[in-house]
Amino acid sequence: MVTFFHSLNWWWYSLSVIIVFGIGALWYSVLFPKMWVRVFRIQMGTVTTGSFIRTMGIQLASTAVFGIIVFILALLDKDLALLVIIGLAAWLVGTLNFKFPRMKDFLQAILIEVGYLLIAGHVFILFGLL
Repeated sequence: MVTFFHSLNWWWYSLSVIIVFGIGALWYSVLFPKMWVRVFRIQMGTVTTGSFIRTMGIQLASTAVFGIIVFILALLDKDLALLVIIGLAAWLVGTLNFKFPRMKDFLQAILIEVGYLLIAGHVFILFGLL
């Protein structure tokens, strides 16, 4: 297993984490901010500097963990990596269904959350294959 981790291209991995994190920033603050805030009932006025920094730290860490998993899977078998991402997306659709009984909110939540997951996963697969 140690040899396998040495075979990872850590530069490509690090760059992919930064790119996916940046795509997330654009996704939630430029492309879909109003829809995201409305559908997920985000209370923008209650966000403090401390909670924002903590949230971004957690997001960066979770992006890095998701990225390393997909990176490893892509090295093993790109089709397996794609299948796992599709499986995660399907699972996320199922969980969003419970949270959003109104079809319009459900579909918009899928667009926001599952759309970002699929893009992030594909970026990690691409960089994992480099």
